[in-house]
Amino acid sequence: MPGAPGVTPREPGAERHERRPGTVPGPAKPDRGAFEPSDKADSARGHLSPAPAPARPPGQDSAADAPARPGHPDLAPAPERPAVTQGPAQPSWAAVLGNTARLWARRRADRLGPSGRQHRRVVAVVILVVIVAAAGGLALVASRHGKPGPAGQQPGSAANSGAAAITSAAAIRSHAATWVAHQVSRNATVACDPVMCAALHSRGFPAANLVPILPARSDPLGAELVVATVALRNQFGTLLAKVYAPQVIASFGTGQARIEIRTIPPEGSAAFRRRLGPAERAVRKQGAQLLRNKRIAASSQARAALAGGHVDTRLLATLAALAARHPVQILAFGDANPGAGPAIPLRAADLAAADRTSGLGAAAYQRWLVGFLRAQRAPYLATSITVLHAPGGPVVRIQFAAPSPLAGPGG
Repeated sequence: MPGAPGVTPREPGAERHERRPGTVPGPAKPDRGAFEPSDKADSARGHLSPAPAPARPPGQDSAADAPARPGHPDLAPAPERPAVTQGPAQPSWAAVLGNTARLWARRRADRLGPSGRQHRRVVAVVILVVIVAAAGGLALVASRHGKPGPAGQQPGSAANSGAAAITSAAAIRSHAATWVAHQVSRNATVACDPVMCAALHSRGFPAANLVPILPARSDPLGAELVVATVALRNQFGTLLAKVYAPQVIASFGTGQARIEIRTIPPEGSAAFRRRLGPAERAVRKQGAQLLRNKRIAASSQARAALAGGHVDTRLLATLAALAARHPVQILAFGDANPGAGPAIPLRAADLAAADRTSGLGAAAYQRWLVGFLRAQRAPYLATSITVLHAPGGPVVRIQFAAPSPLAGPGG
């Protein structure tokens, strides 16, 4: 692992010092949703593949948006993000859907070449009809909620419960859209139904990276992620999980209102499942190499995550590169993936911002650590690098964007 390819240190060489044996106490197990970045996070988005550096994303989630589960008991809570200043008015549903659909039609036509461009008007007309129908459906739903129930219907009846259910579904959709806008790489292509695409676009996710799934579209292929709402689950049925998007990296809500964020492997579902086992073994091997490194100290929770192969490969490579310069203390691993299973890699880590065995003072070590992390290039440039304050001293939290890359069998 030391000297992992692609991690580019920019800090001049420093004298190496061996670490005294020992570990840093920490939580017993990873806590999903505990590593939401603060408003002061350095939010230069990292890539999942070599490409020009993307623009800075909007501010990170506030404490109100994030699941309220502390990942490290000693860390002070991140300050709440100030409200984002909006423009004079939010775009209408029809305008947002129209913009997203036009971009999708343009991409489709460009891929097809001259013949595709000749049929762009036909495609645009079809999409316009769908947009009008979708906007009309939303208006119809809203009007139905504004009407009183049938004669004799008592308060708290089916009409009121239906309105409450729709309000709850809207809140879940809002939470899922906020998560995608703040946690997913700006270079990822996301498939979604028109309403969810509009919600993502309104929260700042690039419209050019949204792939609307219209009723006439037969599959979500071509995207890296799909936001699986009830509309898409009904549209694709069992094919969504079995064929197109086998892995859930986050989920929100329950029942019909449940929304799942699923990955769409480019090699197909069958090949993805075949490669999953060797990839997990490769990650466990990399974690074992880090555990044998005398310049890395880890809490019991961090050691278990490394040994179990539950850490994002970008984090593994970054930790190896850091340890090649100075000793590193890993306090905890975690991420902000609500509802993710144990097979989903942890994308965030808390590192001690000072180390006596490094030969550097506390302030110098923190400057080196933060500077080294910010100097990396994609895909090893973290989404956020935040200094938090704990009773035992400052902590540097590093987090990468979703989705996590699947490790190669070779390690």
